[in-house]
Amino acid sequence: MEATTQGNNGGRRPAGDVRPVPDNEPDADFDAALGHAQAEMESAALDRTNPHFGNRYATLASILAVCKPALNKHGFVLLQRSDTDPVAGTIGIETAVRRGGMELSFGWVRLKAQQNTPQGIGSADTYARRYSLQTAFAIAAEDDDDGEVAEGRKTQTPPARQAAKPAAPSVPAATVLPPRAPSPAPARAAKPAAPPTAGEPPDFVMQVGKHKGCKASEVPVGYLEWYADAKSNDPSKWEGKAWEQRTRDEIAFCRYRAARHAEEKATPAPAADEPPPPDAPGEFDDDPNVPF
Repeated sequence: MEATTQGNNGGRRPAGDVRPVPDNEPDADFDAALGHAQAEMESAALDRTNPHFGNRYATLASILAVCKPALNKHGFVLLQRSDTDPVAGTIGIETAVRRGGMELSFGWVRLKAQQNTPQGIGSADTYARRYSLQTAFAIAAEDDDDGEVAEGRKTQTPPARQAAKPAAPSVPAATVLPPRAPSPAPARAAKPAAPPTAGEPPDFVMQVGKHKGCKASEVPVGYLEWYADAKSNDPSKWEGKAWEQRTRDEIAFCRYRAARHAEEKATPAPAADEPPPPDAPGEFDDDPNVPF
């Protein structure tokens, strides 16, 4: 890459050479006006992101928006001349300013495009214009490395950033717990009282179960207790139905038989009459009233 100044006649002169424009008077305030213009130039905005490396840079439009208004305000015309060699695939850019009868050249920027194609030459031309403007007016506009296309550097896609995995929660040390006491058995619902019945409730024939068809009075008391509990614990199946009264009578009979059975077990059986002891020998021998 070169930074030299080349005139229209092909001769070379150092960059920064100031020369009067033909048929115009020299401008005595040229340097002072250029200094004022440069003082008004701010840093260029980083308005583009390099797709290969992810860093930002200022485009040609962003740099022109910084330097051109300040130059024009103080009477300068901004010039950029191009010198392209399509055979060699090289591009040269000269940046200069003109005011009154004076022109200042900032020299040539030359580089070789990566590909000798219209697209490759255009990419190199844009990069050279940006680089030449930034150098001429000392414009800070970089956090960039987008010149890899123009300079032939290999491009590589940065690896995708992986989201940080959340730290695994710490596992506390195992704690030995005392044996758990067995849960108390749930309280059993109280049995609904059987409807009052005068005397012993009527016997009935079992309609379901293994004793189906048998009279309830012939069924074991334990089964009658289970039968009464099953009917009492789910009254929604018979309350309000046509067989409600029959069910109540069945429950009452089962409860009655169970109560009678419990009473019989609680009451001790009377002792059997003991036979009189046998007569002692000779007890009635002297009794004349005892027949023999």
